[in-house]
Amino acid sequence: MRQCIELMMASVECTRADLARLLEVSRPTVTIMLRNAQNFTLDKIEEIADKLGYDVVLTFKRRKARKK
Repeated sequence: MRQCIELMMASVECTRADLARLLEVSRPTVTIMLRNAQNFTLDKIEEIADKLGYDVVLTFKRRKARKK
């Protein structure tokens, strides 16, 4: 998840300081969030994506049944 967020940030030339301003948190908070990216909720991912001008699309796809 961290790589996805950093790619989005890079694509819009957004620094961690910029993202902190957009999220109304401190820069160290953004650094901690990105370091612990595996703990993001879907709400947080959506908020970050929205602030960077992205939509989140979540798809569930059923796996093919395994042969026994």
